[in-house]
Amino acid sequence: MDSAVLANLYEYLATAGFNTDSVLVIRHGHIVSETYVAPFSVELRHDLRSVTKSVVATLVGVALQEGKIASLDQKALSFFPDRHANGPLQETITVRHLLDMASGIQWQEHPYNEQSDALKLWKSPDWVKFILDRQVIVAPGKKFQYIAAAPHLLSAILTRSTGSNAADYARQGLFRAMGIGDFTWSADPQGHTVGESSLRLMPRDMAKLGLLYARRGRWEERQLLPPDWTDAVFAGGLPNGNNPLRVAPTYSRLWWTDTAVPYAAASGRHGQHVIILPEQDIVLVVTSKTADTSYSSSSADMVKKYLLPAIKSNVALPEDAVGRAKLAKAVERLYVAGKYESQQPTPQADAMSKRTFVLDPNAWRIREFALELSLPEPRFRLEQTAKAVPFWYWSLGGAIGLQGDYVVSQRMFDGPWASRGRWINGNTFRAETQQLEGSVISEWTAEFGDKELELSYVDGDGNAIKIRGTPKE
Repeated sequence: MDSAVLANLYEYLATAGFNTDSVLVIRHGHIVSETYVAPFSVELRHDLRSVTKSVVATLVGVALQEGKIASLDQKALSFFPDRHANGPLQETITVRHLLDMASGIQWQEHPYNEQSDALKLWKSPDWVKFILDRQVIVAPGKKFQYIAAAPHLLSAILTRSTGSNAADYARQGLFRAMGIGDFTWSADPQGHTVGESSLRLMPRDMAKLGLLYARRGRWEERQLLPPDWTDAVFAGGLPNGNNPLRVAPTYSRLWWTDTAVPYAAASGRHGQHVIILPEQDIVLVVTSKTADTSYSSSSADMVKKYLLPAIKSNVALPEDAVGRAKLAKAVERLYVAGKYESQQPTPQADAMSKRTFVLDPNAWRIREFALELSLPEPRFRLEQTAKAVPFWYWSLGGAIGLQGDYVVSQRMFDGPWASRGRWINGNTFRAETQQLEGSVISEWTAEFGDKELELSYVDGDGNAIKIRGTPKE
């Protein structure tokens, strides 16, 4: 691969707002280039978001190879003998229809708001019941529809067919065979592994998934997937309509595909990608924390504009010092893409920032806010009232770096966090914080007025709030 041309991929991934955490380029089983952008690092797992769907599909393939699932044309309801079809169309849904996102289930996925069935699913006390209670309004197999219901129903099918939920089945079989031991994966209230998201893997283990497909389902001497499984993936599937997710034009077995190249991509929200080019024997892994409001990285762009032009030969190229220097400089751009310098606060804002603020009543029950920048270890503090609602991944303050670098701290339940802060103008201080193994960056912004504070929050998932505060007496 041409280092100078490959540098363009890194220039692209350094685009403001992508917040790239890691990049791995692998060819013929060898690492061509590998980069981790601080505060993320090589030993950390990353939230894969919808890349999880492609892992679920792979486990279905393993179950098929092992004879635990008889056929992709097996009826979905046959795995749930306690359920009766709620209509003639539901009875015709097969495992294949779920793998191709063509179930016809009545479902609203986007946008992720109060009307989203994907969010309603997460709040449901019984996820499988929630899905199977939905009507089927389009004949299965006729129309592509990207929904969380399909991969989660496949996860429940894995539980019923293998005797283990998807996470345990992977741990005992597929992941063990490929040397993947360090992962986390959530389950629904009934113990079925979440099928549509929530898997966390280290980027090198994500690359192993790509290599399995590049090797046509073989790992070392074992055929883990049916011999024709990957051929079916690369052959493509149903058209992806107007392509709102900026991914490949067709969809097959929970992979985005483009038969013209060909390539297959497992892609997830906030810029997670495992991309395989089988003819060129290339695997690309990218993890990011791109906000929903940013123009996210595109698998099609990465393949067609950057990877394919960089391929020059099937054997090693002559040493190219100029090209290597260009690549090194492009990698450096990833490190500095998010750097910044803090502004100077006005004397009045500086004085106000040293006070503790009592916040107006709010939905998140945050009662106090304080910046503590003069401490040996600067920090910001947020306190909730007693019996407060769980804050999930929203940061409730902590240590912050003030020179553009993140300060990393360990939290009991959710691992490493990193935070940094700066004055974005004379009256406004902003703290950025992230759960390092997550996929979201959060921002707390404190705007200091003459006698009050306006505190606002926004994150990559679109959660937001504004709260007024007054100095504590």
